Amino acid sequence: MTKNDKTSNSALAPPSGLETPQAAMSPMRLEGTLAFSIEGFLRASSLGKSFIYEKIASGELRTVKHGKRRLILADDARAFLRGCTAGEAVL
Repeated sequence: MTKNDKTSNSALAPPSGLETPQAAMSPMRLEGTLAFSIEGFLRASSLGKSFIYEKIASGELRTVKHGKRRLILADDARAFLRGCTAGEAVL
């Protein structure tokens, strides 16, 4: 094996100041966020995809379109989570 074939641990580490993949996938906080993508809201709320899409379809969770993207405004996300019954969502 030549020197160029070896992989050092430092080559695998993210550059200083960047998040690791685990940190990037950690749940987001609602504070300071203006809007969520559907996937972002799923990660932030830890709710199920089917449940969220049902609530969007029924009008219980408001979304807005920006171009082709569908977003959930943070104020709507907070109002939705406050309105969930204990059996629907436990945060």
